[in-house]
Amino acid sequence: ERSTKTPGVLQLDKETAYLKEIDVLKLKLAEKATMEAKVKKVCDFCQEDHLNGHCTPKGNTEEANYA
Repeated sequence: ERSTKTPGVLQLDKETAYLKEIDVLKLKLAEKATMEAKVKKVCDFCQEDHLNGHCTPKGNTEEANYA
């Protein structure tokens, strides 16, 4: 049986090709996790730098303003 070889293309057996594909997918997942870790979390309600539901209404703080 004769096969045509394409110049510049490495011929791999299926097992090696699958292992390389798995390595590429692992790398992509690691990159995605790194990118997600860099995303700044912002409250959906007030757009401040805290988790949703942890808003402090204006005027309801621990500090009191005295005149």
